[in-house]
Amino acid sequence: MSTTASQLPLQQRFTSHQGSFANRASTLFPVFVRPTADTIVVFLDYWRIKNGIENVSCFIRIYDSEGKLAARHSMVVSDSHNEISLGKLLGTDNFEGLAEFEFVGDRNFLFAFPAVVAFYRSGERFSAVHSSGRVRNTDEPRRPSRSQETNWTCKFSSGVTPFVALFNGPRAGALGEVEVRVHDASGRCVARQSSDFNLSAPFASKIVKIDEMFDVSQFNDDHFISVNVPDDDFFPRLVVGNFHRDIEFLEATHSFYWSALGDDTLQPEEAELLSFIPAPKIADLDLEMVFFPTNAPAEVAATLRTASEAGEALHETGKSIKWKTGGGGAELWRYQVDPDVALVSFDFRNQELPARLNTSYRYKVRGRSGDFCTDIATGSHAHVYPPKSTHWGHGLISDKYETVVMIRNIAHNRRDAGKALAALSVYDASGRRATRTISVAEESTEFVYLRDMVGYGDDIRTVSWFMRADNPNLEAFWISYSPDGGICGEHAF
Repeated sequence: MSTTASQLPLQQRFTSHQGSFANRASTLFPVFVRPTADTIVVFLDYWRIKNGIENVSCFIRIYDSEGKLAARHSMVVSDSHNEISLGKLLGTDNFEGLAEFEFVGDRNFLFAFPAVVAFYRSGERFSAVHSSGRVRNTDEPRRPSRSQETNWTCKFSSGVTPFVALFNGPRAGALGEVEVRVHDASGRCVARQSSDFNLSAPFASKIVKIDEMFDVSQFNDDHFISVNVPDDDFFPRLVVGNFHRDIEFLEATHSFYWSALGDDTLQPEEAELLSFIPAPKIADLDLEMVFFPTNAPAEVAATLRTASEAGEALHETGKSIKWKTGGGGAELWRYQVDPDVALVSFDFRNQELPARLNTSYRYKVRGRSGDFCTDIATGSHAHVYPPKSTHWGHGLISDKYETVVMIRNIAHNRRDAGKALAALSVYDASGRRATRTISVAEESTEFVYLRDMVGYGDDIRTVSWFMRADNPNLEAFWISYSPDGGICGEHAF
């Protein structure tokens, strides 16, 4: 099966957005509703808050698993914080299918993806995943290509199985045959199956459970999955993760492609710090960083800096790590962040380096040995990233759930380093807004707890937050967690 990809080099991808036009942005999410489970889609009116775009309409179409239209809803986006229960919209407590969220405005969005998050709930357990797959806009160029989607946590314990949510686009038969592979820690394929999964109808979809395709007793948690899918009519980032059968819970994240870009590199003279992989962590959480052997082939070396508390500057540890990122000799490997570390940075200097190095951030509630964790798909921050002064995301608030926004301030060049001041606002469905000024020292991290800002009660409610900074060297992650081990989170938009 051909794996010709439509991947762009990182800097070219950023350049391609300059001067682009899109007044339509859309995304697709699998819908899973049960008596104790729901799919809840949340978004901030960043079009207005960030860009001053007032006239944005949202169109929602929900299809059952066979592709038949089950519900339709439209709204003018007027609230800062928006939360939509798809179970309530459907009027049922038993449904599987696909939802398309389409946003249309009278001004240029620049990006054809909207900043939207789906929370998958089972009782008081939640996972979160940002917009991933979408139908391409009519004026976007298309060419026959495929993508090998991979890079997510796969759990093969009793009652838990990896899943992948497959969907067909608007054209009958566009999905075609899909090959699902199981790989060992070296990336070697140890099992494979191909099928069209009876998904030929437009917008047909299925949550494919891996233990229904393979004898998973032979696999362990170092095995991982890849899925070969078309990449033309629709953009095939997939919602994937692990399905907990006893509580009917989708522990969700999104896939990323197996890189075929061996020539997408950074060169030693381009910056003092060519790239870095930063990971903030509060004391209530543990963090394991997982590196898949699916990046462009290279041998890289990183030096480690750490800080032990918020506000403390990163310092050299004297430790370095070398590894093969992809190709022959590469291996899946894990790095456990020390419990007393508040920020770690893997620094890359003075070497030819792949522009993309993907990493999974697996946060867990400290002291809890259960199966639940985040699976935040992120990676290295190359110096070619454009300056960014706004960041936003979401979270859960209640007497059990806290949400923390973890902000790091790291520069690629010393001349650009400096303290950052940021205004962080939190919004909820009642129309409440609370704002706080945050100061983040150079080469350090700060943590903002949202319950302190907006209060809490018995009921779990979603919130949105927006941050505008005077320094382009910030990045943020948000984690919502409860003492009993419930946890979800994402990187900020």
